[in-house]
Amino acid sequence: MAVDDGAVILTGPAWKRVVPQQDVHEVSVAPDNGMNLGLVNWPVTTHEHGSLTRLNMGGSAAVTFSDSNGHRYQCVLANLQDAKLVAEAITG
Repeated sequence: MAVDDGAVILTGPAWKRVVPQQDVHEVSVAPDNGMNLGLVNWPVTTHEHGSLTRLNMGGSAAVTFSDSNGHRYQCVLANLQDAKLVAEAITG
């Protein structure tokens, strides 16, 4: 996950999304267990009937936000401090 040139850039194996910052809503930070929610242990997974995309490389905290279409993205980061820094970068 990166924030650059007015966009949040999410990348994983064979997957990429660019969400313009003006389309980002409801940014939150929370502790996370770093485990995938389903049976598939893949870094990019979709949950909740396609309404949540989770990028998980393991860690203890996650940043979650939604786009202007209501789709939610969640990125698991190493720790709560890193997650807070990413959330601050997203919100400006």
